[in-house]
Amino acid sequence: MFFLIGFIIFQDLRPLQYVDPLNRMPTSYENYATLQTEMPFTYQVMSTRVGERQDLIVIMVNDSLYPKIIGALDQYAADLAAEGYATLLIKTLGGTPADIRNLLIAQVPNDLIGAVLIGDLPVAWWEASAYGEDYPVDLFFSDLNGSWADANGNGIYDQHGG
Repeated sequence: MFFLIGFIIFQDLRPLQYVDPLNRMPTSYENYATLQTEMPFTYQVMSTRVGERQDLIVIMVNDSLYPKIIGALDQYAADLAAEGYATLLIKTLGGTPADIRNLLIAQVPNDLIGAVLIGDLPVAWWEASAYGEDYPVDLFFSDLNGSWADANGNGIYDQHGG
């Protein structure tokens, strides 16, 4: 009986598709890198809010998206402040993943507990040479006290410690 029920349930499941919201297959680091335009890193603090607690949440958004969603960003920051969090809304342009990470590291002494990264920001990639795959690695932006290195100089991180 259980087998029959399981068969009926599972026969309608679609296989997991490895595509983005625009129905595109994931890209390689080489393809990603060719689509990027190198620009100097600039940022601007757009707003700060003080919460009842000292806990800080950074909201970082890329420059071209910012004017399109400013109302939603302000509401999100206000909602976080209403929950007691301090917020720092930052607009960025250009740079490297290390620039974004260093901006977050600079906020650690201000009781940084989290960050929300929105839009087309620089992406750190990880090289898993044992498996022959390269992929974006969000841990780069959350492990702020770790050390990261690109031992072979190809633009993809391949060493992590700490």
